[in-house]
Amino acid sequence: MNIVVVGFGNVGKKVVERLNDPLFSGLRIKAVFSSMGGVVLREKSDYDYLFKLSTMNEPLSKHPRFNKISFMDYVQENSSGIAIFVIPPSYETGEPNLSMYRKAITSGYHIVTADKTGLAFDYQGLKKLARQYNVLLKYTATVAAGTPVLSVAKSLKYRKVQYIRAILNATSNYVLNLIESGKNWDEAISQAIKEGLAEPNPSIDIDGLDAAAKITILLNEMGINITMRDVDRKSLRIYSEEEIREAIKESLRLKQVAGYDSANKEVFVKPIFVPLISPLAFTEGAYNTVEFKVEDESIIIHGPAGPAWRTANVLLADVLEVLDEALGNE
Repeated sequence: MNIVVVGFGNVGKKVVERLNDPLFSGLRIKAVFSSMGGVVLREKSDYDYLFKLSTMNEPLSKHPRFNKISFMDYVQENSSGIAIFVIPPSYETGEPNLSMYRKAITSGYHIVTADKTGLAFDYQGLKKLARQYNVLLKYTATVAAGTPVLSVAKSLKYRKVQYIRAILNATSNYVLNLIESGKNWDEAISQAIKEGLAEPNPSIDIDGLDAAAKITILLNEMGINITMRDVDRKSLRIYSEEEIREAIKESLRLKQVAGYDSANKEVFVKPIFVPLISPLAFTEGAYNTVEFKVEDESIIIHGPAGPAWRTANVLLADVLEVLDEALGNE
């Protein structure tokens, strides 16, 4: 089956590298796109050069076949296959991401994605469209990529879930750790950007947009129909460095918590001082923790999120699942 990779950042490059593995010998990358244009692969040498660019961390524009063709142009002329989306999120309007998803689906492409935008803005609509066009939509990598959180959430769909408390954004963990160690907000955020852990626009992480998208997808998986516009968000920066450090003396740690309360139907992402005895307090670095309170008992999941190589592995596991299901339906 033909593969189209949409995005050539860190994760996109790792996807290209992994597809060189003999395990995926039955798959062919037909085209790769970045924000500036794309490459349509026609010969083995084209793929070899693409693989070289990915391993050397070079931009797609250095490929000799690179031109201004867009993904939307390509699928207009080339229907069906698997589209792997590893593009940056668009949390202001959802565009152009949403339009790209819809165009891919209506052109007969199965979707495998790490981008949260489409599902966070229109989970129900994209699911319905995929059913209408008989294509598969896989998105394990959108929430806690290295840990099967969504599988657990789906299994709780018809059970009595009282509340959810989750740490879903690793960048906020890292920044808060730096502040606890003595840095101020600006220093901590700058270091996170420099080390590639935060986006150039840090509000995606610090103001809770990333976590809001993730809790939205998680809740929809449980049958709770919301969009990320329904999430009440508060920035981490409502607390000062001094308040964060003083809390430790009182056996508390500030964490960015994504949550849901069934009693009042509240969905939120906000900074909360959690006690050191809480599993949320020990969530560090590129790890996520989700606590489901179900029928008066706690189900706690703790595990890794990124980095890029792990996200790529999860995406390709979804690709193999698409192949199994698609071939089984033929």
